[in-house]
Amino acid sequence: MRRWALDLLVCPRCGEFPLLLVEHEVRNVETKMKIKAPPCSSYCSLTNSKDISLDKCVRCIQEEVVSGEILCEKCGFRTSIRSGVLFITDFQSPEELQT
Repeated sequence: MRRWALDLLVCPRCGEFPLLLVEHEVRNVETKMKIKAPPCSSYCSLTNSKDISLDKCVRCIQEEVVSGEILCEKCGFRTSIRSGVLFITDFQSPEELQT
């Protein structure tokens, strides 16, 4: 999964934005993409802020999150990233996490 996708995602349970990315494994990927403007407009998950600067975009575009989690700090929504794919159907509620 690419970090810049978080600029497009809201919590499916409560609508909160932005969601928190917890990276377990990140890999470098080759790209010939030339960046003229930041792909994100509202949120930079690389810096975990609304401060979007073009110099950080190069690193972001060259990396892929292979495994990790996406969390909603407001309602506790949680889902996983496995093999670079975001799985939104396997979330756990806060009640399920306590059992």
